[in-house]
Amino acid sequence: MKKTWLIFTMLWVLLMSVWLLAEDAVRIDAQKRPKIISQVKPVYPEEAKKQGLQGVVELEATINRAGHVVGVKVLPAQAPQPLLEAAAVAAVRQWKYAPYKINGKAQAVIFTVTITFALSDKKEDQQAAKAFDDRPKRISDVKPVYPEEALKQGIQGVVLVEATIDEKGDVVAAKALPAKNPQPLLEEAALTAVRQWKFEPIIKNGKACTVTFTVTINFALK
Repeated sequence: MKKTWLIFTMLWVLLMSVWLLAEDAVRIDAQKRPKIISQVKPVYPEEAKKQGLQGVVELEATINRAGHVVGVKVLPAQAPQPLLEAAAVAAVRQWKYAPYKINGKAQAVIFTVTITFALSDKKEDQQAAKAFDDRPKRISDVKPVYPEEALKQGIQGVVLVEATIDEKGDVVAAKALPAKNPQPLLEEAALTAVRQWKFEPIIKNGKACTVTFTVTINFALK
């Protein structure tokens, strides 16, 4: 009985410690996310592969002052994919970040994480090849212009854009990913903006390379 009570007490203290370290978490922009120290690659669910399911999962992660992920939740999507969402959450819960500092002091923060599940045509490579949250850092951007016609019609929603940057960090290609309820007006406005963005080059093995990643543009009427 004493042993059981001791274990319970230790678990309670641990949970309270985690909560206290994250209770004052502040929300930060996705481009200012803390540096990832270690991450676990999401496992592409076998059932999802059988059904040919692929897509993007947007998550909101919370880390404490030590950089440990203490909370993960799935953000609303136009076409929810429970299988992919569960796999994404399971992976991100195991990630470790460098402590995020504000004014020189470690701070618990909340930020978004994007996981892209994409099937390859090659059977031996049918894995979540893009399932790492490795978007490059944005240097400059242009805010999307809300189309007047969309404003008149009260159209709002999220546009997922697949962008490709070259070795210099310039966007050389951008396309809107399939959505359950496509909004051409919003998609065109999002693409026009993203094509003008500038990113830091991605360096792999000491060499700048071309990379493709997803960008989320949210159009919301006040």
